[in-house]
Amino acid sequence: MELFFQFYLWLGITLFLVILELIFTSSFALLCFAAGSLFAALSAYIGFGIIGQGITFAAFSLLSFIFIRPFLIKHLNKRSASRPKTNAHALIGKRARIVESIEDIHHIGRVVIDGDNWQARATEGTPIQVGEQVIVESIDSIILTVRRANEPSSTAL
Repeated sequence: MELFFQFYLWLGITLFLVILELIFTSSFALLCFAAGSLFAALSAYIGFGIIGQGITFAAFSLLSFIFIRPFLIKHLNKRSASRPKTNAHALIGKRARIVESIEDIHHIGRVVIDGDNWQARATEGTPIQVGEQVIVESIDSIILTVRRANEPSSTAL
């Protein structure tokens, strides 16, 4: 009788965690614990003691965090994918104007984009002179990587 009580207790915990996940979060963390409690319920049904149920809960919760949660975040959490790019990442693909020449791939020049002055380096080794138009290819901290506006993108290759 006690094992069936533990079985239903674990099922109740599973249901409670799933409801909390659906109502309050979208991080899938509570869902991982719900998976652990579901397997703990199965171990109670099979006849494991409370220690075996606790170990089953911990093991399957951990496995869910490692293997299932990243998959769920990548494929089901669409809020981050639908958000527009902001801050510096919004600069990628935009046009800029060189205000301090870039001599080669190792030297840093400066560009103006949307009224802001940024450090920039070229994707190729050829110099880019003051006044030329460039496209922002990527950003690394505070330095933009740019290419001439009339050259094909390095990411398209």
